[in-house]
Amino acid sequence: MGARDAFLAAIVDNAVEPYRALVAPDVFERMRELMTQALATHPVASRLVDRARPRTDNTGSDDFAQGTLQPRERSSPETKTPAGSGEGEKP
Repeated sequence: MGARDAFLAAIVDNAVEPYRALVAPDVFERMRELMTQALATHPVASRLVDRARPRTDNTGSDDFAQGTLQPRERSSPETKTPAGSGEGEKP
């Protein structure tokens, strides 16, 4: 079971556990299956699960380890006209 599946399983288990004593075991398992499928495939629900998932640490990246990660270059302010000035681009 991957990390994604383990996280999803924990969410589902937490949600359906209160119903374990209230329904038959086969009904309980079907509830788990349906909720897992819904959270994994529904366009909005799956994005919410992905956003809630704990993030991994990037410190193992070669760029971070070697100190070679550099900020991207930004264009100089002299070459741009402020938005909405009506002057168009400078020649």
